[in-house]
Amino acid sequence: DGRKWVADTFYADRPDSIAQLRLRKGWSQAELAKRADTSQPHIARLEMNRVDPQLSTIRKIANALGVSAATLMQAICPEEAP
Repeated sequence: DGRKWVADTFYADRPDSIAQLRLRKGWSQAELAKRADTSQPHIARLEMNRVDPQLSTIRKIANALGVSAATLMQAICPEEAP
């Protein structure tokens, strides 16, 4: 519940980010990494925009979060959103 509160309180006025999508689920970075079959450091780098993910990674993370790959792409690159 604490993570959901953080998402709603601190990210409410921003476009969706990977962190916000993750926090709404109440998940830690480690939990998302486990569900997406990747590592926690990789999730951290994605959330800080320090890595350019492969399409297969985007699909795995989107599936884990229950969002479309397009939604996740928009969270990764909001400046490129239509």
